[in-house]
Amino acid sequence: MHAKAIADRAGINATDWECLDVLDWTGPITAGEQARQLGITSGAVTGVIDRLERGGWVRRAVDPADRRRVIVELVPPGPDSPNSERYAEMAELFGP
Repeated sequence: MHAKAIADRAGINATDWECLDVLDWTGPITAGEQARQLGITSGAVTGVIDRLERGGWVRRAVDPADRRRVIVELVPPGPDSPNSERYAEMAELFGP
């Protein structure tokens, strides 16, 4: 329930929040691995990544080892991040 409340405050749905959470503890991973971690299909994870990319939460990068694969990574928080205010709010909510 806590994670759902945080997702609501961030303006995203619970599955999208789970995707961010996975990326936070794994670091950059392939879209296929993201789907496995979340227990959803590759088609569903594409929709999740599309929404998060449009929202400025994640970005896609080409895998240097295999240019056919896509690596998904978090857009780091910072003053230039499109979600810097949301990151600050979530850090406060997840604090003590």
